[in-house]
Amino acid sequence: MKNGYFVGMLAGSTAGFVGGIVGTVFGYTSAFIGLWDFVPTPVEIVFATMIVLTVIIGTILGAIYSKLYSSIPSKGAMKGLYFGLIVWLIVVMSSSYIALLDREIPLAIGQIFGSFFLLIPYSLVLGYLYRK
Repeated sequence: MKNGYFVGMLAGSTAGFVGGIVGTVFGYTSAFIGLWDFVPTPVEIVFATMIVLTVIIGTILGAIYSKLYSSIPSKGAMKGLYFGLIVWLIVVMSSSYIALLDREIPLAIGQIFGSFFLLIPYSLVLGYLYRK
C-alpha cells in the first residue's frame, strides 16, 4: 500500500491489540513482584484505550514513515523495524528525563517496556505493508 496514513492506522490497531495484552500482563506481573503499586484496571478499558491511542499515534507515525521511507536502510519489515527502534530510542530518552527530573522511575520503566512491545509489532506491520 502506498498510503502512509492508512498503513499507519492498520499497524496501529495491530499494535494496540498486542500492546493491550502485553500491558495487562506487564501491569499485573510488575504489581505482583512489587515494582509499583498497581490498581487493576478492567481489561476492556485497557484494550479500548490502547487500540484508540495507537490508531491515532500510528496514523501520525505512518505519515512520518512515508516521508522518511527513502532514507531508512533495508527493505520491507526490517525497514519498518529500524524506524520503530528509532522511535523507541526517542521514548527511552524522554522517559529518562521523566525518571530524573520528576523522580517517577516506575512510570519511566513502564513507558520504556510498554512502548517497546507496542512499537515492535507496529513497526513490523508498517514496514511489511507500506510500499512506495
